[in-house]
Amino acid sequence: MLRRSVTESKGSGRQHARMPRIPRRLQQAGQLAVSVAGVGVIVHSVNLAALGRMVSSASPALLVSAVVLGALAQATAFPQWAVLLHDRSALGWRRLASVFLRATFIGQALPTGVGGDAVRAVEVGRTLGYGNVLGSLVASHLMGMIAMASWAVAGSLFVSGLPTESARILASAFLLLVTALAVAALNSDRILGRVRGGRRATRVIVEMGHCLGSYRRERTRLLSAFTVCLAGWALNLASMVLFARSLGADPGWQIFALAVPVSLAATLLPISINGFGLREGIFVGVVAHAGVGAVAATALAVFADLQVLPVALLGGAVCLGRLGSTRRGAPVAVPALA
Repeated sequence: MLRRSVTESKGSGRQHARMPRIPRRLQQAGQLAVSVAGVGVIVHSVNLAALGRMVSSASPALLVSAVVLGALAQATAFPQWAVLLHDRSALGWRRLASVFLRATFIGQALPTGVGGDAVRAVEVGRTLGYGNVLGSLVASHLMGMIAMASWAVAGSLFVSGLPTESARILASAFLLLVTALAVAALNSDRILGRVRGGRRATRVIVEMGHCLGSYRRERTRLLSAFTVCLAGWALNLASMVLFARSLGADPGWQIFALAVPVSLAATLLPISINGFGLREGIFVGVVAHAGVGAVAATALAVFADLQVLPVALLGGAVCLGRLGSTRRGAPVAVPALA
C-alpha cells in the first residue's frame, strides 16, 4: 500500500512538472497579432499625411547621402564575416559575395532572424565545413554586438534629453554582457573539445568550438573583424544623422547610438515576428523622448528598417539570376573541394 502511494505520488509529480506546450500555430498567430498591433499603434498615433509631406520635402542631397551611407554600412557585414572565415580562398570572393547577398535577401524576406545565417551555413559549409562556418557566424555576430555596445557607451557619455545615469549604466552593462559572451565563446573549445560522440551534429559542434578557439590565438584576424564592425556602425549612425537632418531634426548621433541597440533587443523577445512592430515602437519612443517629434521619429524608425533594402534588393537580383540560369539548364558553378 505504501509502495503504491509512493508510485502514485511520483506519477502525479511528473504530471505537475510537465508544462503545457503551446501549439506552434498558436505561437505564430500570437506573434503576428503583436506585430500587427505594434504597427497599428504607430500608424494610429502618427499623422500619415504629415509624415508623407515631411519625407517629400526632405533635402534630396542629404537623403541620397543617407541612403548611400546606410547601404555601405550594411555591406560592411560582408568583409567582416569573410575575414573570419578560414580557408575562404577555396570559394573565392565572388562566390562568397553571392552567398552573402542571397542570404541578406532571404533573411529579410523570411519572418525570422536566422534565415540568412542558415543560407550561409549550408552553402559555405559544404566546402569549408559546417562547424567552421557556424563558428565564423557566431564570432561575426558577437563582434557586431560588441561594436554596437561600444558605440552605445560612447553615446551615453554625450547624451542629452534622456536620463543620463540610467543610459550610462545600461550601455555599460550591455557592453560587459556581450564581452563576457564573446570571451566564453572564444574559450568554448576547452569545453566542447571534451565532447565525444560519433554523430554528425556532435562533430559539427566540436568543430565549431575549435574554430572559435582559433580566433583566441589569431588576434589580428579578430581585431580586423572588430575594426570593420566599428566602421560599419559609424556609417550607420552617420546615415541616421543625415536622414534626420534632411527632415529638419537633429537629435545627435548619441541618441541613435542608444536607440538602435535598445530597439534591436526587441528581436530577442519571442512575442512578435522578428521584433517587427515592437522594434519600431521602442525606437520611436526613445527618439521621441529625446525631443524629436513623433512624425520625424516614425520616419527615422522606418528608415532604420530600410537601410538594408539596397543590399537585400541586390541579393534578390542575384537569386533571380541563379533561378533563371537553373531553368534554362545552365550549369551552376560549384567550387571544387579543397
